This record gives sequence, structure tokens and C-alpha cells, in this order.
Amino acid sequence: MNRYYLLLRSFVVCLCIVAGHALQAQVIYVTPNGAGDQSGSNWANAAPGSQLQNKMDAAWDGSEIWVSKGTYYPTSYPANSVFTGSYSPSARNYSFYLKSGVTMYGGFAGGETNLGLRNLLYNPTVLSGDIGVAGNSADNCFHVVVSLGGNNATALDGFIIRDGNANLNSFGSHTVSGATVSSDIAPGILLINSAAKFRNCEISNTSSLSFGAVYNNDYSSTVFTNCIFLDNSAGIGTISNSGTISLINCLLFGNTTQYTAVNYGNASFTNCNIIYNTGTGFVNFTGSATLSNCVIWGKYQII
Repeated sequence: MNRYYLLLRSFVVCLCIVAGHALQAQVIYVTPNGAGDQSGSNWANAAPGSQLQNKMDAAWDGSEIWVSKGTYYPTSYPANSVFTGSYSPSARNYSFYLKSGVTMYGGFAGGETNLGLRNLLYNPTVLSGDIGVAGNSADNCFHVVVSLGGNNATALDGFIIRDGNANLNSFGSHTVSGATVSSDIAPGILLINSAAKFRNCEISNTSSLSFGAVYNNDYSSTVFTNCIFLDNSAGIGTISNSGTISLINCLLFGNTTQYTAVNYGNASFTNCNIIYNTGTGFVNFTGSATLSNCVIWGKYQII
């Protein structure tokens, strides 16, 4: 019996080792054109940009995706999308849907062996919604980035997010997993029931009919650190919050909207500059707002 017990114990230990390796977080490498066998296993075999969403979707919880300099465009919407009414799906519904528990890093030249070797200034990594005629926003994506149900290990770090155009007010809807993905708000980043984090990012050159460039919904809790919001236009709010949002060391500059930052939930701004924007700098309609060591050029209103 002891012999069988030892064999069984050895088998269980082997299973645990295999499972541990299977669940180990991975690093996936992506360049605009890919390289080698395009598996994403290292820089020499980097996956192409056209596979970025697929690589996100297949990544394990806790994994990282390292993305080299260049411009990347969304190529799909989720397979479980449902379109109703007069809403006709098109490439404009494409977005980068963040995978819960996965962190994407930009700013690589390609070849780096650790995150400390990144250079965000010299290696701009762009997520762009300009999928149609270059420079013509009429056919751009409604949203560049969507985080739907992402946990607090979900993150984007070191990206320029730009060229979204949420300009469709339709008598229909686009839903994903039961959540409405409105086409007239959040051309930069749409957060739905999400706890995703954004670090060292620029959100720029977006436009929307209503809320934009970032909309954080009622059940989302997100943090932006060291981010720039630049040259965005919207009906109401470059940043619009109905949930919980924190901005740390951020700059809102040159945006055109009625209100630059709008809060309906819980908002915290620390060491932020809201300057040279058109319209009121900050408006707290409902909920609570805390601003610490911030500069606002323009009106501040509590309504």
C-alpha cells in the first residue's frame, strides 16, 4: 500500500507542477508587422498588430502584452455583440476590448528585456480609431478602447489613444454581454462596470456628440495616473464620471467642450492641471468631488 501511496503522491505533485506552469503569467510580444513565426513568444517571433485583439483575448489572467512603437487599429467587435433596431453594424463598431486581468504596455523599440528599458517619448505606441480614409474622421471608430467588466489588474500603460469619433445617435443599440455600448459617447475610452487602470497614456483628437473622451459608468471604479487629455471635443465633458474615478498627476489641455470634467459620482483629482480648455473647467453635478493641489483655469461649479 505504501508503494501505491507514493506513486499516487508523485502523480499529484506532477499534476500540480504542470498546472502551475500552465497558469503562469505570460509575456506576449507585438510589433506592427510581426516577426518570425508570429507566435508572440518573444521579439524575434512577435505577433503582428492585426492580431493584437486576438492575443489579448487568449492571454491568461496576470499576463502582460508588450507592444512596440507604431500605430495599431482595432479589427473587430466581440462575437457576442447584438445589434437591434435601425443600428447597422460596421467597422466603426470595432474597438480594442481590454481583457480582464491583462496589462498592456507600450513604448518599446523592440528587443527590450525589462519594462525599465522602455522609452515612451521616442517609441510612441498608438491605438488609433482612424480605420478608414486617413485623416477623415467621418469613418473613424466610435470608441478606440472599451473596458467591459475589467478587474483591477486590467491596465493600459504607455499608449496614445486617439482618433475616435462617437457621432452616431441611432434608433437602435449595440450591446455586448448585455451592456449597451453607446455610439455617441466616449470616443477615447468607454468603461462599463470596470476597474481598469490607465498609466502614462495620452487621450487625444477624439470627438463625440455627448460625453467624451472618457466615460466612466455608474459601476466602474478607475484610476488615471500620469495621463494627458489633449485636443478632444465633446458635447459635455472631456472626462465624464458616473462611478468612481481618480486622476493623479494628469493634464487636461486644449479640449473643447461645455465642461472639461463632469462628475455625477465620486471623483478625486490630485496634482492635476485643467488649463487652456474651452468651457467650464470642472463641474460637480451630484456625488462628491475632491481636488487636491490642482490648478483649474476656468470656472469651477458645484450644481
